[in-house]
Amino acid sequence: ILFLLPPYYKNFGKRIIKSPKLYFYDTGLVAFLTGIESEKAYERGPMQGALFENYIVSEIMKREIHNNTHSDLFYYRTNHGVEIDLIVDKKASRELIEIKSSETFRPEMVKALEQFKGNVEQGFLLYKGKEIRYTEDIRVVHYSDYLK
Repeated sequence: ILFLLPPYYKNFGKRIIKSPKLYFYDTGLVAFLTGIESEKAYERGPMQGALFENYIVSEIMKREIHNNTHSDLFYYRTNHGVEIDLIVDKKASRELIEIKSSETFRPEMVKALEQFKGNVEQGFLLYKGKEIRYTEDIRVVHYSDYLK
């Protein structure tokens, strides 16, 4: 019912937090266990961002397993609190994914992607808003478009 997302620390030195993050495969179960009984309670509650992130990460995990891609999933966080929510390591390339439950894009949402993205990496901001042309290697997309 749950899985651990390990930290990505290859070639990033000693400044990373090395504890895995815990996610549930079923966000409905998480909502039940935390007492969220309605959509209104979800949207106005303090767990909205965490539940949305859990949903996106679990759906990507399920997709990668179902498609048998052999991709590895990680997250990245420095001891200064800079974080990439999800790294999909496809061996020849990596996707760096930032997840936000907002419907409004702000440039600071992609700051971590801009800071850590390398040449073989594509950056994505997944959120609830419309697709925005940001840069060639950082895409700002509605989460459902990415999950298709």
